[in-house]
Amino acid sequence: MNLVAPRHRDTRVTAAQAPAAGASRTPPRSEGDPAQESPAQGGGPGADQKPLPLTRRQKEVLNLLAQGLSNRRIGRALHITEQTVKAHLHMVYHKLGVADRTEAVVIALRQGLVQHQRREDPPS
Repeated sequence: MNLVAPRHRDTRVTAAQAPAAGASRTPPRSEGDPAQESPAQGGGPGADQKPLPLTRRQKEVLNLLAQGLSNRRIGRALHITEQTVKAHLHMVYHKLGVADRTEAVVIALRQGLVQHQRREDPPS
């Protein structure tokens, strides 16, 4: 079988010369290449790198998250919908290079983005 894919006028590449299906055109990177590391592998903002700047609202959401509030309670406190809270948290996670709310709070505390505050428990 002779598969031929046209490249330029009068130039053809045979199936034996073409890259395999799904093969990348860029060369593979080595394991130690920092450009390839994900935030969880130590190359992201959580590891000695400055995170992307947060907006005022994202900081407000992050502060309430650090206090242990649920998305619903954060929304009520800020007079926004729960969906809006989720959108803000999604961007916070992206900017901090984290996957979940626990990681976000830990990184925010380490980098001084939020202050550790004890939540007042209601009187018994």
